[in-house]
Amino acid sequence: MSIPVTRTKIILPRRRPDLLTRQRLLDLLGELLDNKLTILTAPAGSGKTSLLVDMAHQSNMPVCWYALDPLDREFKRFIAHLISSINQVFPEFGKQSNIALQNLSEADIDMDRLVTTLVNEAYDCINQHFLIILDDYHFLGDQEEINNFLSRFLQDADDNCHVVIASRTLLTIPDLALMVARSQVGGLGFDELAFKAEEIRALLQQNYHVPVSENAAEEMARESEGWITGLLLSTQTMWQGMTDRMRVARVSAVGLYDYLAQQVLDQQSPVIRDFLLRTSLLEEFDEELCEAVLGPAQYPTGESWGDLIEAVLRGNLFIMPVGDKGLWIRYHHLFRDFLQSRLAKESPEEEKRILQSLADVYGRRGEWEKAHSLYQRLGNTVDLIEIVERAGQPLIEDGRLEALKNWIDALPSDEIGSRPVLLSLRGTVALMHGEVERGLTLLNHSEKALRDNRDLPSLAITLLRRSNAYRFLGNYQESLKDIDEVVQLSKEAEKLRPLYAEGLRLRGLCLRQLGQSGNAIEYLKNSVGIYDSLGDAESVALVSNDLGGILYTLGNYQQARHYFEQALKHWQKTGNLTRQASVLNNLGVLYHELGDYTHAINSLEKALASANQSEYKRLQSFTLSSIGDLYQDLEAPDAASDAYRRANEISQFTDDRFLNFYTTQAEIMPARQRGEGIKAKELLAKALQLAKESDSTYEESLCKVQAGRLALADNNRHKAIENFLAAVDGFGLSGQKAEKARSCLYLAYSYYADGDELNAFRALEQAFKLADALENNHTLVVAGREVKSLLEQALKQSDLNHQTGQLLNQINRFEAEIVALRRHLRRQVSVVPFAQPRLTIRALGRVQVLVDGKPVPTSAWQAQAARDLFFLLLANSEGMTKEAIGAIFWPDSSPSQLKLQFKNSIYRLRHALELDAI
Repeated sequence: MSIPVTRTKIILPRRRPDLLTRQRLLDLLGELLDNKLTILTAPAGSGKTSLLVDMAHQSNMPVCWYALDPLDREFKRFIAHLISSINQVFPEFGKQSNIALQNLSEADIDMDRLVTTLVNEAYDCINQHFLIILDDYHFLGDQEEINNFLSRFLQDADDNCHVVIASRTLLTIPDLALMVARSQVGGLGFDELAFKAEEIRALLQQNYHVPVSENAAEEMARESEGWITGLLLSTQTMWQGMTDRMRVARVSAVGLYDYLAQQVLDQQSPVIRDFLLRTSLLEEFDEELCEAVLGPAQYPTGESWGDLIEAVLRGNLFIMPVGDKGLWIRYHHLFRDFLQSRLAKESPEEEKRILQSLADVYGRRGEWEKAHSLYQRLGNTVDLIEIVERAGQPLIEDGRLEALKNWIDALPSDEIGSRPVLLSLRGTVALMHGEVERGLTLLNHSEKALRDNRDLPSLAITLLRRSNAYRFLGNYQESLKDIDEVVQLSKEAEKLRPLYAEGLRLRGLCLRQLGQSGNAIEYLKNSVGIYDSLGDAESVALVSNDLGGILYTLGNYQQARHYFEQALKHWQKTGNLTRQASVLNNLGVLYHELGDYTHAINSLEKALASANQSEYKRLQSFTLSSIGDLYQDLEAPDAASDAYRRANEISQFTDDRFLNFYTTQAEIMPARQRGEGIKAKELLAKALQLAKESDSTYEESLCKVQAGRLALADNNRHKAIENFLAAVDGFGLSGQKAEKARSCLYLAYSYYADGDELNAFRALEQAFKLADALENNHTLVVAGREVKSLLEQALKQSDLNHQTGQLLNQINRFEAEIVALRRHLRRQVSVVPFAQPRLTIRALGRVQVLVDGKPVPTSAWQAQAARDLFFLLLANSEGMTKEAIGAIFWPDSSPSQLKLQFKNSIYRLRHALELDAI
């Protein structure tokens, strides 16, 4: 579920016909836009927004618009609107950034990761210079997280990104002084924005056909100090006596704005006056919202809401059409504030009634922040609690934990303690913030109260939350208890079918970790069937990925691949990078098991990229471990160790016990191969402890394999046999055929090393039988390299010479291919560093440009002019001016068009070569 975005805030407003083009300011802005950041700082009503709208409609560059309001102080809401504003202009942008945002942990915001994702996606999707305009930035005040984000974004964004900020107050962005020192910032202030006498004359002539003498215009400019809002308010009386009114306002100690606005309001008919006052509370509105909040229009003159909207549009009463087709309108913020204060003074009860109705409408529409803000403003605790309870699960699904935490913590403490749903939500937030003990305590209190209240739906949800927490901690038995109760509570209740399906899914996952894969498949298939009948495609894909994982461990590789690909297809369609990372890692491991190293590394590289972009630390760690396993096979121990080390470092920052176990046991043999025997044994002891804590047969069996291999390395054959026998039994119980076959092979070698050929050949025969039941026996090929002496002896002396000969032939072929495989993979991986030339230009035969040994494809240049420009500059080593280049490529362009075409071509050239070549 995505964070709700108010579309009208990210759509460039229409350029009103009465807007005066101020060419001197447009020219100034045109020069300033070469900077990374341009700032417009001036008091309210100085014409900042009008200037930016005019500039945006005339700009040769694409413009991304974002008008801020006080609700945007919440970090995730701000980022969501920023992403959407860019997506509005560049539809290819946003999938990766939105996933990164949804997976952002508000307890520990990784600013680097979020900035990197947005910057990288913009680099990939936007091949020209563009503008981002942030209007009314003063509403954010000193919001530290947003200011820090913007500071990082401005410095990391590529040269084609230009940001314009309009604010009433000075900016408090970190590193602004540094950017100024680097000549990356430009700006305009009130002195530049103030209307000059000639602009006042032009405005009156254009909009009101009123000729004004030069002296009168000079007086107006002097008396108003060029304040455009004061000038516009005075147009209602066609500028007659303006200076007199200003003088009266000053001597009566009444604010000039309020004085002039009151005159505008007093000149309206009673119906229009009432309409202005009541709709000012709606912020922005259309006919439908008026109807929903205010009810049917009941004026004696018979106007509908649509008629009244048209009337204020015709009267130019300080409104701005917004939305895709201008169907929504918004008052100028100064006029809106005046109207709201006037309504509060004249009809306080009517103000409360409208605000209450508006909050209720927002709540029904799921616009949680707006509803919460209004209920808070009204001091309505009952409705405030209800909206927090209703919004809780959607906010959790969006990852907006900090917002939910703040909302709950702001409620009276006695209310939180007496509301089990709030306790359940707060407990979930605590768990996801790493406060495990506190989270479980709150969930336990919630569970007891909900049980006493007989609130079965909320009880089922709370039990699922608690079961997930137990599973996360490796406490599978407690997790299963909660899941079993949810299944019983929801089994016969039609409205609780989604909870029943989720209970079955979680039970399957717990059973898998406990080594009961056969039973796990049954539960997962029942779960996916229910989700399918409910039309929940997202959950179907989720369970399909789980099913693929279990089928893989059972050696049913083709079925596993089918389920993985079904899940991947869905998540590629929805753009869910977090889910893509999971299934791509699974596919990579599957391809590795099949010996298809090219497809394996391709999937794993994509998985790691998706995990990085979505900030999914768990999958980052798992995927790095998977890559390490692959490098181990290909005799790249240094690269494998680096991958394992990075995986382990990431896992330390999570509370995922299985992840910690997996990354720990993966490092054992690489440590031993480096001669770090003591460290290897320490890692084994830690992995065994983690496995025992979870009571997982599968995990204990993995540890037994590692212990056996260490014992063999230490020439302790009896201990090796003991451990491998335990592993064979454990994998047999859990149905892990491939792991069991591999363990039998190691067991056979241990017997052989101990001089017991009879048991060695029996274990070898068992390994072959297990491998025959698999769809592919590459797992024995890799392990067989470590036991070749056993296989060569079996070829001579046992009845297994046919199967042994086949396996030896496969091992020999694989070993012969390793060098070629390494060479092939070196060209496509990014994890292993290689020292190659950065830029290579081949001028003999077929002309080619290569970066890091890879040809730059035609599509990477994005435009023929960029490629041609590259070779033109190569041919003219003394350099060329922009004008000389323009005469060749764009002879008919105007100076402004040439400037932008040249900038875009240089940008695309740099983009294609991935380095600062020019």
